Amino acid sequence: MEDSGIMFKGNKQGITIFLDHTLKFDQLIVNLEKKMDEAKEFFGGASAGVLLKGRELSEAEEDAITFLIKQKMNLDVKYITTEKFLDLRDHHDEDKDKKDYDNTLFYHATLRSGQVLKYEGSIVIFGDVNPGAEVISGGNLVVVGRLKGIAQAGCKNPNAYIIAFDMNPMQLRIADVIARSPDEEASDERIEKPHKARLVHNKIYIEPIEGTFNI
Repeated sequence: MEDSGIMFKGNKQGITIFLDHTLKFDQLIVNLEKKMDEAKEFFGGASAGVLLKGRELSEAEEDAITFLIKQKMNLDVKYITTEKFLDLRDHHDEDKDKKDYDNTLFYHATLRSGQVLKYEGSIVIFGDVNPGAEVISGGNLVVVGRLKGIAQAGCKNPNAYIIAFDMNPMQLRIADVIARSPDEEASDERIEKPHKARLVHNKIYIEPIEGTFNI
């Protein structure tokens, strides 16, 4: 960790911001703002997601950092998500296998043909997954829109599910089980309401969701 307690790291998924958990939050905000000013040329107005990592944040602290990122970073921010800080020195051995799929990425955009979105945890997409696009989730997958591309969930959790507000995928996969696109007649029946896909006896079962539901 750098002296400022802030470190930026770029990867294929976007930008990870490491936050020192030993700093007081007020000082962290000051250092983060300064670091963003220094790194404006580095970001160059690129389009990317942001992952906050390194410390636990309250809802108010997350809001403050989110506001600062949107105001100060020279970046077209697609999403901002957090990862719970886990200091393994303060936990018992059984906690050391904490699963990545406990975390959730919120993606505010439509995936177009040729695009691939992959995340170790669960994914919630506020947009469509167009034909030719692909989503790969370690946990659950929720599409608040039309799912018409390729969707894979449960890479790390076979009990995962896929929910879409318009379920007409080219292909579904949960864990190691694959289901191809349904025929046209069955597909038409799915358009009107949300559906949920899950594994039942090692087969993918798709059922309509009636009324309100919890994601």
